[in-house]
Amino acid sequence: MKTKTLSIYLLILIVITVSSCQCDKDFKTTLSVKAKGGLSFEKTYISNGTEELKNNKIPDGTDCYIHVEGAKGFTESNGMVFIGCYLHITDKDDKTVLEYDDLLAEYDSTGISLEDSKYLSAHVSVGDPMVTGEDYDFSLRFWDKKGVGEINANMTIEVE
Repeated sequence: MKTKTLSIYLLILIVITVSSCQCDKDFKTTLSVKAKGGLSFEKTYISNGTEELKNNKIPDGTDCYIHVEGAKGFTESNGMVFIGCYLHITDKDDKTVLEYDDLLAEYDSTGISLEDSKYLSAHVSVGDPMVTGEDYDFSLRFWDKKGVGEINANMTIEVE
């Protein structure tokens, strides 16, 4: 009886854990995006700023954008939301190449319109100190400064 009850509790716990996190994974680009804490999104992809990329090979001297479209669930205050954006890039030895604590800090006092918050993106110019032929891990985190939700994106790029 105790084993059956424990099994039912474990099953409920697994269902709750899985249903509380939205995940998206693109194996060709290596982009993996997860939302939790009440946030969600409709679509994620990478681009060079003008067209969607189909793999993770990024030419040196170009831009790489990570897009999160249809983002929702941010805590609203007078039609505005307050979002943070952390970006961290490491090399194959886990050495930090680039790190920004909050790319959206300039909006801390004004916020971002609810409509604009549906289309989140961050970009990096691929180049020095990145080296052609090397792989780099990108970590991107959007978080709700007035709530608990966050959207985390991770991917590995190969600089061509």
